[in-house]
Amino acid sequence: MSPMGMVGPDTRCAGKGIEMRILSETLRGQHTAGRLAGVLVVIAIALGIAACGTASAGGHTALSCAAAPAPQGIDVLSTRLTCTVMGAPAGATSFRLHYTVVSASGSAFTPDATCGGSLQSGSGTCTETYTIPFPTASGTPSVAGELLPGHQPLGPVRPEVVRS
Repeated sequence: MSPMGMVGPDTRCAGKGIEMRILSETLRGQHTAGRLAGVLVVIAIALGIAACGTASAGGHTALSCAAAPAPQGIDVLSTRLTCTVMGAPAGATSFRLHYTVVSASGSAFTPDATCGGSLQSGSGTCTETYTIPFPTASGTPSVAGELLPGHQPLGPVRPEVVRS
């Protein structure tokens, strides 16, 4: 993985399917109380898998992003966002993403600039730098968008914060 984001497949999610299969095989022989605990573990792992990226209706389009914040002056934060789309359907030729930060008070700030690019063999990467005012800059970031021209949704995902 490069310092700014994804170069290849998202290895944070590697092996999750194997973990799910092992857990389901383990649950077959458990009693009712143990089975309930096992089901809760399976749900927790499924939620962890969902947090690794997003999937299209076909179940194979993934979006992952990394954000590298850097102070820029007294009242703003510059954030370099790098996102990768992988496994997009053949009809998708490009993608467009919006970066949003929600402050602790609940107000959302979405810069006008989008991060987007073309898709080659179902994959593409974009990088965009955003200037976010304080105190919003310390809020919760997310990225969402769409594949084009079909407008299939991507995200939302929470970008991995990368410190430089």
